[in-house]
Amino acid sequence: MFSRNTVPCWAVFAAFALAFWPTAVYWWSAWTADQSPFGFGYFVPPTVALLIWARRERIAAEPKHAGHALVLIPILAAVALQCLALIARINVLQSAAFLILAMSVPYLVWGGRVYRHIWGALAYFATMLPWPQQFHGKLLLPSQELSTALSTRLLGWTGVPTLVEGTTVNTPRYAFEVAEAC
Repeated sequence: MFSRNTVPCWAVFAAFALAFWPTAVYWWSAWTADQSPFGFGYFVPPTVALLIWARRERIAAEPKHAGHALVLIPILAAVALQCLALIARINVLQSAAFLILAMSVPYLVWGGRVYRHIWGALAYFATMLPWPQQFHGKLLLPSQELSTALSTRLLGWTGVPTLVEGTTVNTPRYAFEVAEAC
């Protein structure tokens, strides 16, 4: 059976699963779409779980006290946002509500001492959310250019000569492109 301390965790998980089921379906379609720049998204939740599990001993050693009541403000705002987004069927707002709740609810339930061990893993959830095209389009090329510059620098340290053309890196034996998914 469940111990007294695990029931709130399972209740929170069940509430999230129920409230965000339509959003998860949307995410899955974005992650599995052909040539999707978010094709890595389904790896993020298990990675978050692994990151938190890796700190389980430190988390278990911390006292668990409810966080400050002011955290109810973003939680209530996110719940209202989720309700409105479900009615209006706006997936971006549902994703934002999920992220706000994923970052706020653990603090409310377990307090700041535990939260300091898990906030980074929880923030990693933001990488799995499909960004709207307006943001994605503006961030994509600069991100590709940064990745191209970094990979060129790393290749330069190994002594491999490179020639960069846009987001394509040419070496004496091979050419590769830093694609959208990178």
